Amino acid sequence: GRNHNLKPFKIIHSTVPESGSEKILAKLEGCPSLEAVELSYTSLSASAASVLAQLLRKNKSLKKLTMEGVNKECAKIALKGLHDGSSLEEIYLFGLEPHESPFFIKYSEAFKNLKVIRLPCNELDNTSAFEFAALIKASETLVELGLNSNSFGDRGAVAIAKALRHNKTLRELSLPQGQLTSASLVEFVDALTVNTTLERLDVSEVDILEEHRERLFEDPKSAGAFKRIFVIWKQKWLKDLAALLRRGDHMPHVYVDVDPGVPPADLDAFFDALLASRTVTEVSFYPNESLFDLLVDRLAALIKSTTTIRTVHNRLSSDEKTTKRLTSSHSSTLSGTTRAWQNSRRTFRTSRSPMGIALGKLLEVNGTLNSIHLSEYWSVDPEAARTLANSMRHNYTLLDLRIEWDAEDVEGLPEVWEALRRNKALLYPAAEFVRRESDRRTCRRSTQEGPQELGLS
Repeated sequence: GRNHNLKPFKIIHSTVPESGSEKILAKLEGCPSLEAVELSYTSLSASAASVLAQLLRKNKSLKKLTMEGVNKECAKIALKGLHDGSSLEEIYLFGLEPHESPFFIKYSEAFKNLKVIRLPCNELDNTSAFEFAALIKASETLVELGLNSNSFGDRGAVAIAKALRHNKTLRELSLPQGQLTSASLVEFVDALTVNTTLERLDVSEVDILEEHRERLFEDPKSAGAFKRIFVIWKQKWLKDLAALLRRGDHMPHVYVDVDPGVPPADLDAFFDALLASRTVTEVSFYPNESLFDLLVDRLAALIKSTTTIRTVHNRLSSDEKTTKRLTSSHSSTLSGTTRAWQNSRRTFRTSRSPMGIALGKLLEVNGTLNSIHLSEYWSVDPEAARTLANSMRHNYTLLDLRIEWDAEDVEGLPEVWEALRRNKALLYPAAEFVRRESDRRTCRRSTQEGPQELGLS
């Protein structure tokens, strides 16, 4: 029968036989409200792909298609269903690796009407980049284009930069990491003087060359460019980054890549600029090597003193000593505005009991922190988890605690669940206490001053 309620449909990491996938997809034709189809790392036969193509061709409500890790040939069959009058608004294709080029040229007419196109990890080369430059130039609907983790370089990027001069709809654009140099970056800076609609250009790990330094950092025509261009800054450019920060000429998120060889004066200039900035809200340190004393000292001072930075991402490896120093600095930030301490897989390498104690003390005394992420699951032992769980009994601000560890290691989990249960239950007596106290104060004021209006939000 017809299912009038189904809107999103997903098959993810499925072991459904190919024949079963075909039957399931065929049933989707009877779903008049269907808006999204996602197929991720699932077996798809040629006949099933043909059914999907038919769905794309006929369905009038489908707005989003996601195919990730799907057989390339089957994906090509499915994409034949795209047509100029399609209702599709968003497409996400990941890991198709279409080594013959150009792969997407035959779909350019259908792509022209899309609002969102995300094509990461598809080995797209310069020839494909030229096609997307033409798409950017012609499209009157596209608002987001994701081409990150692909293979084209400066030649393709320059073509895209020039196309931006003629586009009035695109708001977000991401390009390959580690493939581009400032030869194309200066073209984007020039394009942004004409294009006023692009809000974010992600070039990430672009290689800035000395010959382009003056054009990027000192030329008045570059003013405002890095408020819209996202770069992971190499330590060579810390002084220039500091100058941008002091001028308020940078986006609120600052990502840097440093190692123990960074000149202390450059690092000082950067941290001084961070403290002086009133616009930076998030700082991230990307992995190159491990944390080092020079960085730890300045990071601890920043955490203690900042009134505007709300999130610190530390993706560098740390030992027990440096971790405790950083958590101690959070503990002393009782009236600051630092909200999140996030660490990726290479951080908190020794998430053992001593580290758990340090974080536990942080939870007990810090009155502003509301998010902690511990992501290196193999180094979070049960005792550290218990310590954190017990400390949560004394914390009323933490909203997001993520501890990733081996799902098969259940030791310590009961204590965590119990602590979460207690922590959640405490919210109600606390709210009740506040309400009753407010009621009593209101009654006292009402008796003395007449009727009062109390609003709680």
